[in-house]
Amino acid sequence: MTEWDRCAPWIQQALDEQGADLYRIEDVKEYVEQGEAVFWPGEHSAVVTQFHDFPRTRGLNFWLAGADLSANGKGLAELKKMHDNIRAWGKLNGCTLSYIVGRPGWARELGYKPAWTSMSKEL
Repeated sequence: MTEWDRCAPWIQQALDEQGADLYRIEDVKEYVEQGEAVFWPGEHSAVVTQFHDFPRTRGLNFWLAGADLSANGKGLAELKKMHDNIRAWGKLNGCTLSYIVGRPGWARELGYKPAWTSMSKEL
């Protein structure tokens, strides 16, 4: 079993939480394989990040994050540690900010403050 296969259920949970059929797990895997996203596997969690180049700065998007919530808090603790290491990596790659567009609970746990509001409505 590959690391991707082992962690895919956590990434799938993050996709399911989006509530819209924007991406499938196969799409995310393809982005990772093509170098358009970076997959960060942990023992009890996983993260997928992307760079976003704005006109005046480079951002590190914590696109998808998931954890084994049945692991007695180990997944969340690991995500917090991974988060700090991934941000340091982002800084080395020219990022001046990191952001999360997703679940407010993860954002609060990782020390983010609200910056944007994202909403969707089917046509």
